[in-house]
Amino acid sequence: MLGKRAITADTDLRLARDLGMSEGFFIGLQTDYELMERKRRHRRQAQGDPAAGGVTKHTIVTLFVCGRARARIREAESARPARDNEKSKRGVGNAGASQKT
Repeated sequence: MLGKRAITADTDLRLARDLGMSEGFFIGLQTDYELMERKRRHRRQAQGDPAAGGVTKHTIVTLFVCGRARARIREAESARPARDNEKSKRGVGNAGASQKT
């Protein structure tokens, strides 16, 4: 009722009795409503609506660009220790180690 919960069998029977409707009428309405909502969700997902959990071209491009950026950062970080190691072998950056006391 009011879009907050589904119609139960008990509610259906009481409403049918009180309103003079056939038993199962309100459960049928509930089923139709749920089916309609599912169809809408599937349609939005197929169209790529992010709110419906679909994937848009923008999402794919963003993930691709972020993945490439992460790969470049990892490459740069993995190359950094090798450069730092070469500097220490040549004595670059170790000003205190090259001075004699």
